[in-house]
Amino acid sequence: MLRISLRRLLPGGFRFLLPLFLLFAPAALWGRTVVFWQPGFPTADSVAPDPAGLHAVFAGADFTGAAQLGPALAEPDTNLLVLPYGSAWPEQDWAAILQYLDRGGNLIALGGKAFTRAAYQDANGWHLRPPSVAETLELFIDGYQQTPGSDSTQFAPNRNVFPALPGFTWMRAFSPVVRLSVVDPDQTGGHTGYEDMDLTTLAWGVQNGHKLAAPVIELDHNANRFVGGRWILVACEPDAGFFSNTPLLRTLALLAVRKGDRFRVRPRLPLFVAGEALEFQYTPYPILSLSDDEAPESLHLRVTSEDGAVHYDATVPADSSHLVTLPQSAAEGKGFHTVEATLERNGTPLRTYWSGFWMRDWDYLTSGPKLSVGHDYFELNGKPMPVVGTTYMSGDVSRMYLIKPNAYVWNRDMAQIHGAGLNMIRTGLWTTWKQLLAPDGQMSEAGLRAIEAFLMCARHNGLTVQFNLFAFYPDTWGGVNGYLDPAALQAERVYVNSVVGRFHAVPFLAWDLINEPSANSNLWKTLPDYDPYEAAAWREWIAERYPDKAKLLQ
Repeated sequence: MLRISLRRLLPGGFRFLLPLFLLFAPAALWGRTVVFWQPGFPTADSVAPDPAGLHAVFAGADFTGAAQLGPALAEPDTNLLVLPYGSAWPEQDWAAILQYLDRGGNLIALGGKAFTRAAYQDANGWHLRPPSVAETLELFIDGYQQTPGSDSTQFAPNRNVFPALPGFTWMRAFSPVVRLSVVDPDQTGGHTGYEDMDLTTLAWGVQNGHKLAAPVIELDHNANRFVGGRWILVACEPDAGFFSNTPLLRTLALLAVRKGDRFRVRPRLPLFVAGEALEFQYTPYPILSLSDDEAPESLHLRVTSEDGAVHYDATVPADSSHLVTLPQSAAEGKGFHTVEATLERNGTPLRTYWSGFWMRDWDYLTSGPKLSVGHDYFELNGKPMPVVGTTYMSGDVSRMYLIKPNAYVWNRDMAQIHGAGLNMIRTGLWTTWKQLLAPDGQMSEAGLRAIEAFLMCARHNGLTVQFNLFAFYPDTWGGVNGYLDPAALQAERVYVNSVVGRFHAVPFLAWDLINEPSANSNLWKTLPDYDPYEAAAWREWIAERYPDKAKLLQ
């Protein structure tokens, strides 16, 4: 796996150039910045801000009080708002702040639980309202949960984001409960949202290998609301030296306004057959209009097999207009291959994205443990297997996992699931499965390859799989009844047979026809649909159960 370091990019004594640049970079680097600064303003759940520390970092910023904050945020060239008072914010400026964020403004909230303590002013000064989530709900944050401080955890920056955050200490952290998707485009009843927002943890608090706190997170807005805005939340109660940590504050400011640094590099298929072209797609995310100095230039790609052997290591242009084709040598042998892609601009790394692919190994897949059903238990290789499991699709795109597959995420998550002592995952097709079908109604080859790669990850991590084929009610395929209409039944047979036919020999796989069956399209309700097939079946049942119709009517 690739680890791009400053030593590699900046040879010799110049390898420390980037940290020094951040330390002494002019304020103009950040664009027009507004720092909310109000004498006498209260601080909540955080250390009181130090004006000297803020001025050292944001020397060219507008330090603006509550009375001028609204007009300052309305200026079209304002691209960063800094709130340094922890959970506290000026109640009178809520409309202006919300309007600024709605047009894609960037935000840094330094400490606390952002937007939970409104502050108001009267003749006696500034005062805090009781804690509230009224405003955070508008921002798609349902609330915060307290997590440990750095006294019991170790600071660990996210090494996939460059530059990595310098270390700092905090007394307690606050993990927000964030709604990453708020608009549901799915009409099948299974609820599959858009990727409205991405959450990137910039630093963790780690204890014994477990990530117990996330004192700094980044929220990037892609669709539907706040589009283009990046919010960095220092969601913790930092220690007293926080505002004098100039390298940390400068790094936060750099990341908050940097554009065009998010992307994906995924293989055309998550599972290749020997001899196939190894094609990969670079996709900027989201697609933004960038200036020349903002546009990334290159991708450093590194492909590593399970045994640690490096099969490909090269830099290619960051061009989304065509696929990147790797040489066949990049996929020598069987098994899982990790793809590490680092986006670079002017020779400087921005971010790393991980993906992966399998080379087909049908013998390995079909030689897994045998899952069967005994009289009282599931059995594995003939022995009782008490099921300890979880429902799982993917840790990045949830139910869209077969449409936007990333085998690296699956393999990583399943390793964690197995390591926690679980032995089964329940997965399948809840929603949007029609997007995976070929024109003839069969599962497409891309869909089948995604399922195969998913099963390879489960096999690799010692997990049995229960695979669901429908969510709540079979699709009618243009008919009127998913259980009784002959047209719907024939379409279901085509779809189901195309999936089961490919994987019927996988021994650790069980099929679940319907996740939570409903009698008809009135999901989870005992109400009739009154369609002709349902009415005919009802009359037939009545006639069979009560042959004496006259007696029935008495």
